[in-house]
Amino acid sequence: MLAASLLLIFFLSTNSALAGAVNNRSVSSRKTSIPGPGQCVDIYPGQSIYVDNQNKCGPCNDTGPGTINNPVCTVREGLDRLDPNRGLGKTKVLIRNGIYRLTYEYGNFNIQGSPANYIEVMNYPNESPKIYLSQHVTNWRQYMPVPSGSIPRKNIWYVDWMLYVDPWFITYNIPHAPQMMVIDDTDPPVKLQQVNSRQVTRCLDDYLPPVRTNQNDMIAGDFYYDPATKRLYVWLPDSSNPNIHKIEVGLSRTVQFTVRYMRFSGLDIRYSGSENVQCGWPMFVVNGDHNIVENNKINYADSGGMGGRCDDCLLRNNSLSSNGNSGAGFFGTNTLIENNTIWHNNWRRYNPNWHAGGIKIIPDGRFTTIRNNSVAHNYGQGIWLDTMAEGNVIENNFVFDNSASNIMVEITRGTPQFPTIVRNNIIYDCPAVESWGIYISSSDNTEIYNNLISGCDRNIIVHGLPRSGYTLFNNRARNNIILNPSQAAIMIAEDSPTSGNNRADYNIYWRTDGTSPRYVIGWWLQVYNGLAAWQAGTGQDTHSIEINPRLVNIAGGDFHLTRSSPAINRGTDVGYYFDRDGRRRDSRIDIGPYEYILKAISPPNNTLRSAIKAVKRK
Repeated sequence: MLAASLLLIFFLSTNSALAGAVNNRSVSSRKTSIPGPGQCVDIYPGQSIYVDNQNKCGPCNDTGPGTINNPVCTVREGLDRLDPNRGLGKTKVLIRNGIYRLTYEYGNFNIQGSPANYIEVMNYPNESPKIYLSQHVTNWRQYMPVPSGSIPRKNIWYVDWMLYVDPWFITYNIPHAPQMMVIDDTDPPVKLQQVNSRQVTRCLDDYLPPVRTNQNDMIAGDFYYDPATKRLYVWLPDSSNPNIHKIEVGLSRTVQFTVRYMRFSGLDIRYSGSENVQCGWPMFVVNGDHNIVENNKINYADSGGMGGRCDDCLLRNNSLSSNGNSGAGFFGTNTLIENNTIWHNNWRRYNPNWHAGGIKIIPDGRFTTIRNNSVAHNYGQGIWLDTMAEGNVIENNFVFDNSASNIMVEITRGTPQFPTIVRNNIIYDCPAVESWGIYISSSDNTEIYNNLISGCDRNIIVHGLPRSGYTLFNNRARNNIILNPSQAAIMIAEDSPTSGNNRADYNIYWRTDGTSPRYVIGWWLQVYNGLAAWQAGTGQDTHSIEINPRLVNIAGGDFHLTRSSPAINRGTDVGYYFDRDGRRRDSRIDIGPYEYILKAISPPNNTLRSAIKAVKRK
C-alpha cells in the first residue's frame, strides 16, 4: 500500500519540464488532425514513410513507395529510407500496429535533422507497434540424454539454434549465442534463467556469476545453449511443451544510431542479444546531439536497456524496466533525464557493485539533470553517477526498494561554482542490509539538501575512502529529513589528507520507535548514540534537531509537512527556492522536500510547469 500511495503522489506532483535548449524544441508540425487507431490518414503528407506489415490500408512491399496506402513491410527498410544518401527527402517514419523484427544488428550514422526540422521515428498515433530483436523459436523436440536408452528428461526440449541464426552472423563471424529467452504469451512476459553464462557471454564470472552447468542439471524455468552442439535447451516453469507457447529468444545485438536532431517516440523495443557485443551493453543506443527519446517502452533487454553518449539530449517519459542489467546509461553534456519509470532491472543478477541496477551515468558527463523519475525495485543502485564532471543535478525523484545505494555519487568532481546537487528527492523502503540512502563516495563538492530519506541501513554516507587517486572534500548535507535508519542516520569520513570539510547541519533526525539514531565517523571508527553526543563530539549538525517531523502520513506515503511540523522555517538558505511540488519556498526555508503551505496539495499542472521553467541551475 505504501508503494501504491507514493506512486499516486508521484504522478500528481511531477510534470514534464525541459531544460536548456531542449525546452523550446518543436519537433514536428502536423498537417492534419490526429487520427484514431486503424485509420488511413497521411498525417505528414510528402514527409513520411509508413511501415505496416499488417496491410491495414494497402499491401506492403519493401520496394514500394512507402505511402499510407502502399507501405513498406519492415522497420529496417523504413529506417534505411531516412538515409540522406538515398535522396528521398523523407523526415518521418511512422510504424503501424504489429510485431516487427530486427534480427541482426542495425546501425545508422548518417541521419541529421535540424532545430526546425527533426527527423522522427514514431508510432502511428494511438497505435502501439512492437520491435523485437529476437527470433520466434518453434519445432521443439523432447530431449533424450546420452547414453541411448536412458530415461528421457521429459520436461526438457531442444532445437538446433543455427536454424534461427541469420546468415549475416555467420558471414561476418559475429557472436550469436542466445542471451535471453522469454515466454511471450502474456505481457509482461515470463523471463527464463540462463544456465552457465560463462560459456556464451562476454562477462567475467565476477560480473555475471554463472548458474548451474548444462542441460543435465537444469531445473524448471531454465534455458541452456551448448556452444559445442549448437543446441538450445529449455525447461519451462510449468514443465509444459514449449510448442504450445510463443517462445522468443534474443538474438540481435543492438539498434544503434549516431545522429543529430532526431526524435524516437512511441516505440516498444524488447528481447535483445546485446550481451554478444560487450558485457552490460545496451539494447538501444542513441549517440550524437540534440536528440529526443520519449514515450517509449525500452524493456526486457538481455542486458542494458537504453544507452548512448548524447549532448543536449532528452530522455523523457519512457519505461526503462525489466532489463537484464540496467535500465539506462544515457549521458552527455546538458542532457535531461526526466519522468521515466525505471523499475525491476538487473533480473539476470549482474554484480551490482560493478554496473547494474536502475540508471548508471558514466563517464565525464557534465550538467546532466536527472529529475522526476520513479526508480524502484532494481537489483543494484537506483541512480548512480560515476566518474562525472561538474554541474550534475539529481532532483525530485522517487527512489525506493533498490537493493544497494538508492542514490550514489561516485568519484565525481563537482566544483565550488558548479557542484553536484542532490535535492528534493524522496528515498524510502530500503530492502536489506547494505541498502543505503544517499552515498557520496570519493567525490568532491556535493550539495545534498532538502531530501527525505527513510528506512535505509545507513541513510546518508559521505565516505568511500581510501581510494587511490581520489579525494572527499567539501560535501554538505543540509535541510534533510532523515528517518528510521537501521544502522546509522549519517556516516561521515574522518578528516585526513584526502578528506575534509564534509559537513552536516540543519537536518531533522528521527526514529518512529522513539530510540535515538546512531551517528558515525569513519567506517564505524567512532559511533555516537544520539544527536547531542554527535554534536558535542564532532561539531557536526549544530543546528539540527532530533524530533518527530510530523509529516502528513508516513505510512501512507504522504511526506508533506503538517501545520505543527518542527521542520517549518528551520532550514537554511541553500540558494535554491523551489520544493518538489514546484512551489516557491518562502524566505524562511523549511526542512525536507516540501515547503509547508496551508492545505498543502500538489499544484495544478500549469502552475508546476511555470514554476519549473523559471528555475535556473544553481
